[in-house]
Amino acid sequence: MSLNLMYHNIVLDDSKIESEYDITVRQLENDIAIVSSSDSKYTTFTFDDGKKGSLIAAKMLKKYNMQGIFFIITNKISEPGYIDIKEINEIHRMGHIIGSHSHTHPNFKKISDDEVTFELFRSKEILDNLISQKVTKFAFPGGQRKTHHSKIALELGYTEIYNSIEKISYPKQVEQTRFHIRQSNRGCVKKIIMLQKSYLLKRYLRSVLVEMRSTLQ
Repeated sequence: MSLNLMYHNIVLDDSKIESEYDITVRQLENDIAIVSSSDSKYTTFTFDDGKKGSLIAAKMLKKYNMQGIFFIITNKISEPGYIDIKEINEIHRMGHIIGSHSHTHPNFKKISDDEVTFELFRSKEILDNLISQKVTKFAFPGGQRKTHHSKIALELGYTEIYNSIEKISYPKQVEQTRFHIRQSNRGCVKKIIMLQKSYLLKRYLRSVLVEMRSTLQ
């Protein structure tokens, strides 16, 4: 069993918050401290997109001797607001895991299988070369995907695939699930790691509803 926490951008303080996806470094440290001081040995911190805040998050995790997974959009590397090659390698040298978040961050439900293959392959190729190590973890952009897309990812060399369904994750699942940490639910980490059943059920049902709506669009 594992509890995978999903963050996006980490900012220095409240004045830098521009969206739901921005979490301050103080908020992140509070979450890390809660996990670190608990009996939870199965909580993983993941970060999507590869924005500049990724380096802030990596340093904070290292302070607590914890490891994170950083999913990178490869065509955004070195773009304004995103980490560059040097920073990706710095995060990797700290002992964190570098994963793929596709090449251009499309909605996988709206592209062809050939395009899916390109997104998965090109991103992996770039990251493999950047860190001189095989990248084996992949997270679907926005959690959007079709069932067979995971099979394509596995065939291309990924061994661990993440979506955005909010529930407890188990090793034998084809896709690992994640709890999204955003401004509107900040402070939720304690409830998650304490396995508060009613709260976890609410989060799960909400994420399933969001996925159903995206399928109908």
